[in-house]
Amino acid sequence: MGLKGLLAKARGRGGVCRPAQRPATSPRWANSFEPRCARRWARSRILLAAADFDDTPSDGEVVPLTDTFVAAGSDSPYAGMKALVFGATGGCGKEIVKAAIMNGVPCSIFARSKAKAEEQFKDDIESSAAEGVYEGDVSRYEEVSKAVRASGANTIFIATGSRPALDPLGPFNVDYNGTANIVGAASASGKVDRIVLITSIGVDDLLFPLNLFFGVLFWKKRAEEVLQRSGITYTIVRPGGLLDQPRAGSTTVEPIAMGPADAYGLPPRKSPGSILRSQVAEVCLAAVVDEGAENKTVEIVTESGATTPLAELFSKM
Repeated sequence: MGLKGLLAKARGRGGVCRPAQRPATSPRWANSFEPRCARRWARSRILLAAADFDDTPSDGEVVPLTDTFVAAGSDSPYAGMKALVFGATGGCGKEIVKAAIMNGVPCSIFARSKAKAEEQFKDDIESSAAEGVYEGDVSRYEEVSKAVRASGANTIFIATGSRPALDPLGPFNVDYNGTANIVGAASASGKVDRIVLITSIGVDDLLFPLNLFFGVLFWKKRAEEVLQRSGITYTIVRPGGLLDQPRAGSTTVEPIAMGPADAYGLPPRKSPGSILRSQVAEVCLAAVVDEGAENKTVEIVTESGATTPLAELFSKM
């Protein structure tokens, strides 16, 4: 199938390429003289593998971790942390909220629909794990600023994502302008001392196929630059293709592998691969307490045989 066909199918599914429709194996790039048809298949595979960058809203039920939330104690690295999660009703955002609560971090939630967020996090709100829900559009600075001030957060997770196949202006409005608004509001508050931003593998490469979706990776890269210039301590996390569960036929969860910026993507880089959204959340939560993650951009996938602890991975970047 040609690239036009792939894009048409992606639009038909709301811009998300589902894992079941991707080839099960990764291409090999060792031989640059492979047949043209093989190279075309490999490029198509990259498009499919990475197309889940778009953290679309999740309709799944969020199961509360405990009936009564207990904040992190003084002996915890998360003691005193208050988080605000943008994009909390999306796939990665939901996992970040769950991971934060598991570590005793109270969360506030920013979402387009307050009713939907309150329903999705109903039990966590009742247990006081989720402290508040703020409704708004990240492209509107005043709504973002109000949430940042009211939440009293000192840590912000940005897990927003546009759906460019449905909204051509989404990459600019959400991925760039929305992130810039969050960073600006965080700077103005004077209370936020850490921001973790989720973008995508491939943002350094203008020729990466996902930029065919109205320059979405171009605008994600511009958002990264805004955060890097802000003066706030940050970690930028660039995942590969996002999955909710291991690929069909796999009975194990492969461990996390990490590389520096521009380590994965088009040849001669490594194949962009994939990673579970829950693992992305694990990396995000580790980043806010690990000094080795400060002011770094990391790319993450899963690889069989990778056994290095996250703290060591961060320190090597």
